[in-house]
Amino acid sequence: MRTLADRSYVAAQLRDQLRGLEFDFASLPAEPFYISARTVQALTVAAHHLIRLLRQAIVMCGSSAEDRLRALNAVPDDHPLFTADPIWEVQYCDPMARPDIVFSAQEPKFVEFNISGAVGGVPQTQQVLVAWDRLLSDDARRTNPSRPADARARYFRDLRTQQEDARPVPIVASRHDLGSDRPMEIEVAALKRVGLTGLNLCPEDIPSVLNDENMSRCLGSGLRYFTVPEWREIGIELCPLVEALRSGRLTLLPSQTSYLLANKRVMAWLSRGLPWMSAVDRQVVDRYLPWTREIHPGQVDLYGKSVDLEKLLARHQERFVIKKNVGMKAEQVAIGHDATASQWRQELNDAFENDDAVAQEYHSVDTYELAMWPDGARRCSVPVRPVWNPFFFGRHFGGFGVRYSLTSGHDPISSGHGALANAAHEY
Repeated sequence: MRTLADRSYVAAQLRDQLRGLEFDFASLPAEPFYISARTVQALTVAAHHLIRLLRQAIVMCGSSAEDRLRALNAVPDDHPLFTADPIWEVQYCDPMARPDIVFSAQEPKFVEFNISGAVGGVPQTQQVLVAWDRLLSDDARRTNPSRPADARARYFRDLRTQQEDARPVPIVASRHDLGSDRPMEIEVAALKRVGLTGLNLCPEDIPSVLNDENMSRCLGSGLRYFTVPEWREIGIELCPLVEALRSGRLTLLPSQTSYLLANKRVMAWLSRGLPWMSAVDRQVVDRYLPWTREIHPGQVDLYGKSVDLEKLLARHQERFVIKKNVGMKAEQVAIGHDATASQWRQELNDAFENDDAVAQEYHSVDTYELAMWPDGARRCSVPVRPVWNPFFFGRHFGGFGVRYSLTSGHDPISSGHGALANAAHEY
């Protein structure tokens, strides 16, 4: 098929769709990843079940935002966007999610959950899927793929219908953070396709917009398209936004509580087991979550055997990963088999001292044969190690992004660590 064999044609299509977005064109894929509809259905059911358990764990650990932050030993200053409405905080804490899934010995494991408005990869995955849709229009394996920006737009359409609200959807984002206006343009275009109007709301415009009574009345519930750490890192002032959220003049989805669900300590709670979990809940957790524990001194249960956690992690470095409870882009992750003994010992010392990390059992990633042009070379089948990223927006499935590395490289945790990006088609 010409569209898969002609590198220049594939590159041209991808470059056109991904203009203004980050993408590594050096090692170019010649096809999307493929995943069976049956597998997608099973992972969707599991994902919704696990997200419901994460939410329930947060609701049960405290009756207020302050109580929940204390239960997580989380820093309040890192979570400044709570509203004054505790019911709204819980109601809209989980409408947007992107789990990280690996297949290990052909079994899927959910190794992490990204649950916030700023889940990474939406615009890239959207546009990669558009490109493959055009390139593979006559592929017999192809089905109409779901796309994340379109799925998110459908979620907002349903929400606005329920609220009987026809006002524009504000998208609070900064081109200084995103690198260009292109991600916001993609979101606005997706909203337009479902009959909604998107409105880019830059942080520097928030004070003037919200102080204009006529303008502020024109804004409905919007999309939080940023993370607090990244805005702080580049010096964007949060105070006007915090004031607007707490006064009720602006509502952004999802709520600040979503970041509590993404705290890896909650995964450890589920892995250990909580009193209110049913037998079915335990089965789902045991099958789909890796063994995960908070890093504290003392004994832990390891598949029915009581062991000292510090000795376990020190003696079996290659079996485990240390993850900070709160972190992004794999910058707070130490993989045992990739670390030296001294590096691992330092990570352990820091984790036990600071009470801010979990230990998770490592699952090696199954290889996948992907047709590609590695580093501009001739087209060939290359064994790669993928992490599968399904997108969920309420009841709307947004397709799969895929991050991957060549088998000779490190684990494909993040694009910030050299991972390549693609998307998947169902068959």
